[in-house]
Amino acid sequence: MKTYKQSSVNHQTDIFSDFKSFDAINYNDLLRIQKKIEEWTKNYNGIHSKIYRNSEFINYPPTTEKILNLGGDYLYLELPYELFNDYLTAWTHDICLKPDSLKCDCYKCNNFKYHLTWKKIKKNILNGIKWITKKKSVTSYSIFETFGLGIIKPIYNYSHNWPQIGTHRIAYTSILKSDVPFFFKTNDKDVYIGDLPYFRNKEYCHMKLNRMDKKIKFYISSFRDFDEDRDEKIGEIIYK
Repeated sequence: MKTYKQSSVNHQTDIFSDFKSFDAINYNDLLRIQKKIEEWTKNYNGIHSKIYRNSEFINYPPTTEKILNLGGDYLYLELPYELFNDYLTAWTHDICLKPDSLKCDCYKCNNFKYHLTWKKIKKNILNGIKWITKKKSVTSYSIFETFGLGIIKPIYNYSHNWPQIGTHRIAYTSILKSDVPFFFKTNDKDVYIGDLPYFRNKEYCHMKLNRMDKKIKFYISSFRDFDEDRDEKIGEIIYK
């Protein structure tokens, strides 16, 4: 079991610079912040103009609409980059869910010819290799490069399962040794269940929060449901 330490987040803007882990925010206030991000992009003069065209950065999924429809409160959390560097082994479309699930969105089942797995991309990054993609996508080297400037906004996790979205942002941000910022929709149990087995040996990562002590415990399991007595505790972090 590893005790993780809080590092810092490499934000591209100062819009989120005042947030600290376990700060709570209502969805109406979060919507107003989203509007600030949208305004910021209109005046963005950086070297990577592709953010105008790539919804992954600004409004993916239809963030404003989903938050508006679901309502509720959110917790801001900066998860330690070392957790993901230690255990994240896959991202969107990497994992095949058959035969356990009738529906699968992996690149093999859907014949995504130009898909690149996180394992392959991570190996390239660690070895200083620039890679070429046959099709423009979020897995291209040019997109990865933009994260050297920082992450534009936290990942809006609008469900009690995680990560619902943002696996590419998680991977790119953490491999560059920046903690990963999230807004998690609150729930009564303060438990977040792994959404897909993106971790270690095709396993789920579950989180249990203690708001009073500002502490998070991380668990790895081959089961999608959370059982604190059964699942392996791999680490924790306490925020000051």
